[in-house]
Amino acid sequence: MVNENSKMLLSKPAAASLAGLLLALAQPVTFSLAAETDTVVAADTTSTDGALALKASYQQRIAELQAANNQGGAILSEAWLGLGTALQSLEDDEEAIAAFGEALQALRVANGLHDAGQLPVLQHQLQSQEKLQNWEAVDATLHLMHYIATRQYPPGAAARFDAVLALARWKQRATEEKLLSETLDPAAEASMLYANEIKHLQALPAASTTNLQLATLHLDLATVEFLLARTKWAQPLAAYGMTGPSTVQQQQCQTVRLADGRTSSFCTVQEVPNLNYYQGPTSNKNLDVGGHLVTMEQAVMEAYKVLRSEPASLPERDALQTRMNQLATEYNHFIEEASPRTGTLLRP
Repeated sequence: MVNENSKMLLSKPAAASLAGLLLALAQPVTFSLAAETDTVVAADTTSTDGALALKASYQQRIAELQAANNQGGAILSEAWLGLGTALQSLEDDEEAIAAFGEALQALRVANGLHDAGQLPVLQHQLQSQEKLQNWEAVDATLHLMHYIATRQYPPGAAARFDAVLALARWKQRATEEKLLSETLDPAAEASMLYANEIKHLQALPAASTTNLQLATLHLDLATVEFLLARTKWAQPLAAYGMTGPSTVQQQQCQTVRLADGRTSSFCTVQEVPNLNYYQGPTSNKNLDVGGHLVTMEQAVMEAYKVLRSEPASLPERDALQTRMNQLATEYNHFIEEASPRTGTLLRP
């Protein structure tokens, strides 16, 4: 165990609040795949009449393609995607999701199950699922996007990086807002996603883009580990194996000398606190929370090392530096708040 001297000290004062940081993390990531997939020509959906006209137009186009026995490919997929976006404009998200499902099926028939062209369609589908607050569907869609992107793109590719961030940041949001049936599992899964992608990037030759991605992943890992530490710190000791009785019977015996010089002994049985009932769970909790704090600190320091090699004038570097300092400030504040309650820092 160590004391408060182990606070993280980083240069430049933090400017952003943790609340703002977490809000930013919750925003969906938009994929940029226009150069690699066919897209629907932009159309006017700003008015109800325009959206209705587009809906009818796409429905007619789909019927024509199906009558010609065109059951797959980019043309049919674009028609279904166009219908879906028109339905979104009409706020008919249930039907929009169904249309996007047909667009995905057309791509799979033509190009296979892992076609990267599905990613923009899935992004549209995700918007409707979020609007309907269908969180289990959101989770499944982000998993599929991550699966496709990691199969089709190498480490360091923008589409793969975006997919990792989208899924992991969603898992963090789901933990904070309790959007899924699990309690801490989503955040733990996010931590694993970050750690795995960091390993892939660290195996690549150093490059500016990769370094910025590495720093982002390290800081995201630190953020989710801090979330796990705070959440577990708030849990009752009963979550850490408080089993058995809180008190035990203890026999206490005394010997007294009588007036005639003889001695006499007598014993009583008393209820006393069972120290193992309290000390075991407390130790387990401290080690659990401390493990997350250590991982957080290590991740922040790794981000610091990576960013030192980047040009000081790079805007992306400044943004990551600010975020890094904010995490260090939050870490130290947590230590200051927790330490008086435990006597020592929550670290192995």
